[in-house]
Amino acid sequence: MQDAFGFADELGPTRTIHVHDSSIGLRAILVIDNVAAGPAIGGLRIAPDVSAEECFRLARAMTFKNAAAGLAHGGGKVVLYGDPKMPREDKEHLIDERYACVR
Repeated sequence: MQDAFGFADELGPTRTIHVHDSSIGLRAILVIDNVAAGPAIGGLRIAPDVSAEECFRLARAMTFKNAAAGLAHGGGKVVLYGDPKMPREDKEHLIDERYACVR
């Protein structure tokens, strides 16, 4: 397994946050890849098995997509570890609970 600094280069990541709270079943990774053009925007993925390396790649892809679109934003990505096939209400609760912990 490659350590978190093995992914860093001159573009980023600016910040990486690993969150784990077993009391609510929280496991998440937030990667803010680059903020040179402005605040990072990206997406949220709920999956049971995304590696930290993949999260870094997804955040970097958002950096490049935002730059290609001419947006004044950098790239970022959040991965919440969970079952993507869970009912929508459970996903919303999961995101609300986990977001409150990360803030």
